[in-house]
Amino acid sequence: MEGIKEVMVKEHAKIAILLEKLEADIANNQEARKDFQELRSYMKQHFYIEDDAIFSIFSNMNDKEVSSIFDLMQEHGLILGDLNDVEKAITKNLPVDLIKLKKDMKEHFEIEEKFFYPTLEKELNENQKSFIVMKVHEISKRQSEKPAHK
Repeated sequence: MEGIKEVMVKEHAKIAILLEKLEADIANNQEARKDFQELRSYMKQHFYIEDDAIFSIFSNMNDKEVSSIFDLMQEHGLILGDLNDVEKAITKNLPVDLIKLKKDMKEHFEIEEKFFYPTLEKELNENQKSFIVMKVHEISKRQSEKPAHK
């Protein structure tokens, strides 16, 4: 069975592809809106899985780990704020700057891949790990079943 880190790294790659697609279509407002909705939906589902995993291990953490987890959750909020800024620009047909979103996502994913996912692998029991992997696969499957809009 795939581990949490393997599955989530694949998810990060899918999110990066969605972001690249948005960037490529940014001049076409109609396509950019569709791309953005797809990206935001996928990001929210991704964060939901991570937040659920965080609460699964929360009771077993020491103060330093709890602090790190709060930082991670704050980053989720920061990225959602970046997404809101992009949405406002697209909606108002203004120039869209993806630099901050891309930077924040890249830094966040690196932290997750180096620290968070290995901690989950260490701290969760097999049922919890399997549940998270199953949820990721469900989201991925739903996403791949959506009709392409191009």
